[in-house]
Amino acid sequence: MRPLFCLLAALAAAPAAHAQDSFVREADFLTGRPLLSVLGSGLGQQPAALTLEFSCPGTGVWSLDLHGADFPVGAPITFDLGDAERGWQEVRLLAVQRPDADRLRIVVDEASFRAALAGVAGVPETATTAAVLQVGSEFGVAVGLEALAREIGHLAQDCQAPRAARVRDAAPLARYAR
Repeated sequence: MRPLFCLLAALAAAPAAHAQDSFVREADFLTGRPLLSVLGSGLGQQPAALTLEFSCPGTGVWSLDLHGADFPVGAPITFDLGDAERGWQEVRLLAVQRPDADRLRIVVDEASFRAALAGVAGVPETATTAAVLQVGSEFGVAVGLEALAREIGHLAQDCQAPRAARVRDAAPLARYAR
């Protein structure tokens, strides 16, 4: 219950706008597949500049990479959409991997992500309406919900574009592979 209290206190103290939210759609360096990189507002006992990257959805799942801090091993992780006033819609986590000390790969259920987005659709955007990814009480990131939903929609469209249009020319990289 304490992490939720810390989260609610942090959201209540958040500025009226999500001015810090920044979205960049780019291509994954290795695969050429689209990525959505998001910088939101830091939350928790040790607010940090955390970056959240959404990959193209797989079969029934979305992958998110969170990086920018030394995340505690075994800390509970939650991903919720909404606000304290109207309630939170939980996104179900399927797996959490730890490729590095400063990176978490979180696999979420696509159906619960869509259901959470639908559950908050039409809710007026306020200063506390957000998508919140929380790692224990130490770290978290909040992103304006309306803008995130719009950018996720664009990413999904990019991911459905013909694969041939996304394939990167590997020839320039071949010279470094020796």
